[in-house]
Amino acid sequence: MKKYNLAILKNNKIFSVSILMTVFIIITAIPITTKATQEINIETDKTEMLVDDNVVLTISSRDVPIASADIEIFFDESQFEFISGPELLDKKENSIKYSWFDEDGGVTEINNREIFSIVLKAKKEGIFQIGITGKAYDKNGNELNIEFKGVSLYIEKESNESYLQTQGTTSIDDRADNAFLQNLRLNEEGLEPQFEKDIFKYYIIVNENIQNLEVTAIPENINSTVYINGNTDLKLGNNDIRIEVISADKTKKNEYIIHVSKTKDIEKANTNLETLAIENVPLEPEFEASVTNYKVTVENNISQVNILAIPENINAKVSIEKDEELKIGDNIANITVLAEDGFSQKKYVINIHRMNEEEQNEYERRQEENQKKLGELLSTSEDNTSINKDMQISEKENNNTKKNVALIIIGIIFVIMVVLIVYLFRKNSSKK
Repeated sequence: MKKYNLAILKNNKIFSVSILMTVFIIITAIPITTKATQEINIETDKTEMLVDDNVVLTISSRDVPIASADIEIFFDESQFEFISGPELLDKKENSIKYSWFDEDGGVTEINNREIFSIVLKAKKEGIFQIGITGKAYDKNGNELNIEFKGVSLYIEKESNESYLQTQGTTSIDDRADNAFLQNLRLNEEGLEPQFEKDIFKYYIIVNENIQNLEVTAIPENINSTVYINGNTDLKLGNNDIRIEVISADKTKKNEYIIHVSKTKDIEKANTNLETLAIENVPLEPEFEASVTNYKVTVENNISQVNILAIPENINAKVSIEKDEELKIGDNIANITVLAEDGFSQKKYVINIHRMNEEEQNEYERRQEENQKKLGELLSTSEDNTSINKDMQISEKENNNTKKNVALIIIGIIFVIMVVLIVYLFRKNSSKK
């Protein structure tokens, strides 16, 4: 009986293994299809160019054949000018739309193809993005899973228009993405505020005889590119000198602006404030007319502040721009001084930080600690005062005692001297 059951068990095992092998063969024989992801990219004949250069953008498909596509390309018309493209192109503000169809309806499968090309002209320097989006379909009209990829373009000015002075200098921060200046100065005095790398707006007033300003702009990483515009042929009125710093790896850009007021009357061009204050809150740093950036911190329960701004020239006009209600966190107040001449301007900026609840609690905790320390100091001071008084009284008593002893000694000496004189006088009298 046992042998019979064992045979049955073995037969069942063989049967199970056979079933599993059959299922495996069937599964592996079935073709597995996956939906591939297709890419439509923008390819260019160059990614770096000069202002006024043309660039060819070619829209290409990769990996999966397509039969038709509706594509839209995005660019900023202030940065690029459209030059040419295929017929039936739908050009709109800052974008181009184009519908493309394969001539044979996608019957001939082509995995990689150039769909169409356009030509743009670079208008100004900088690092700019060209974007792309749309839809694509196979030969059966089914929409494909498409990944669209744009491109970054770097446009430079003509080399003879740039101004870069780095001779005799070294990098103080050689990170490739550093786009800050380490020094900025003019050949004329009066630049305000004092240069700091993270202050991007400066002011200077010059007389009518100044035609050009020599600008020295040295980047922190001397491999950065620096462009300077607007420092020549200064006109009467407002002029802006722009210093653009592009990092060595061309991923970051900072622009420093010097606002130049060229005037016939320096006094009428006075844009300084005589007074700048916020009620019950000290400015950091302390106010100086030449300093334009400040910060203050107010408590959580303060939702409004009063700003006092008085110009040095009483005929100048002051405007204050700020939110009526302070939000939690940072709030910017702009105080603009318009000079008597009607065009010279200077902007003072105050960053008003309103504490959140956590900051308020920490502030109150520190205040309590300071009050406690002050109380301890005062208590110690009172104890010291009491001790000093006791010491003064004791010293005074000692001085009085010493004085009394001295008087007694002087008195005894005086009595002895008198007795001695009397004795000598009587002795002399008896001899006679």
